[in-house]
Amino acid sequence: MTRKRCMDTWHIVMLGMITTVAFGLSFLESVITLPFLIPGMKLGLANIAVLYALFAFDVRSAVLIALAKLILSSILFGNPVSVMCSVAGTFFALIVSILLYRMNQVRVVLISTCAAVAHNIGQLVIISFVIDMNLIMGYMPVLIVEGCVAGILIGCVARFVLNYSFDNEKRR
Repeated sequence: MTRKRCMDTWHIVMLGMITTVAFGLSFLESVITLPFLIPGMKLGLANIAVLYALFAFDVRSAVLIALAKLILSSILFGNPVSVMCSVAGTFFALIVSILLYRMNQVRVVLISTCAAVAHNIGQLVIISFVIDMNLIMGYMPVLIVEGCVAGILIGCVARFVLNYSFDNEKRR
């Protein structure tokens, strides 16, 4: 077996394990309600796995993990509106994450924070088609603050995991 093939196999196994972690964190978040969050809000624990894939591997790996998490969570935990919100939020968050990551000097906590806010904005775009826009605009500041706080927390955890995982020259 060639070295390239071994690395490909290793990469696939790692992505499978990271996807399992992301799905497990999504499940945990769906069954545990945190009393200090506004109903419907989540911290985005599974994004730790997406950030890990982005910094430990590459953009393609992070996109694959995010899509796998989105599909699995939507099938098992979602309803049509929540699936549409998740798709929009994931799309917005991935675009922001990839753009910031490609700047090379942007740290994991900043990417996490910006992605969390972008995710919330993506969800608001979808909800604005269902609910009156004036109600949405009143909710936006709350979601931006929540996105910043959750993004910082998730980014710090992701940075910790990256720092204490296997030897990774892309640590930030």
